[in-house]
Amino acid sequence: MMDCVYLQQVKFENKQEYELMSVRDARILIIVHLFTGPDTTEKLYKQMNIRHAARQKDIDRYYQEPEY
Repeated sequence: MMDCVYLQQVKFENKQEYELMSVRDARILIIVHLFTGPDTTEKLYKQMNIRHAARQKDIDRYYQEPEY
């Protein structure tokens, strides 16, 4: 239960910069920070930005007004 609370806290702390951060993103972020170097962290942020752009595109497409 405590790990869920911690993941939500990480997600909340990064909400300003990464609005669409998921719990999976927070989990990967923690693992990378604990067990790898700065090069891997940079790759993680690039991958996360790509995933967030795709996620935003899906959100925009889903909530788009239908054209009749």
